[in-house]
Amino acid sequence: MITAIGILSVLTFIGLCILAALIWAQRNIVSAREFLLEDKYGKIYAKLGVSEQRPGLVFFDRANKQRAIFTVTDKGPSLALLSEDGEKVQGGFSVDEEGTHLKLCNKNGETKIAIEAPEIAMGPDMCALYLYDKEGNKRAAFSETETGAVIWLLDEEGKILWQKP
Repeated sequence: MITAIGILSVLTFIGLCILAALIWAQRNIVSAREFLLEDKYGKIYAKLGVSEQRPGLVFFDRANKQRAIFTVTDKGPSLALLSEDGEKVQGGFSVDEEGTHLKLCNKNGETKIAIEAPEIAMGPDMCALYLYDKEGNKRAAFSETETGAVIWLLDEEGKILWQKP
């Protein structure tokens, strides 16, 4: 036989559970290992998650190919823009202990233009624009120095062939 005290105890317990849930919900924190952004048909367009202890955000196109990846590694943040097949890097931007890097690639994923500043360019606190040949070798460099702008033409090994001024 259910008594009034028993019913009151059950209702009190349910009320406390609801109150606890409301208080917890006010924290505005949602926790998960992965978040998916999908349309009303379930097609995934973005994924936020952690892989190999590194956070990342991946964007997909309509064909479900990866097209952009933003991640943070031990060296720093990076953004990779991928080819139509989602396999090759077509461009990228990264920041690490050596400086800031921007690269543009051809359809095969080979770097053709790179802008780097500072530290790994032609010297500290300088920036440089590099042009690459089809084998991936730096062949020309444009940089600022303490005395002004400099242009270098480089051989396959990166040695200076010509410089102005």
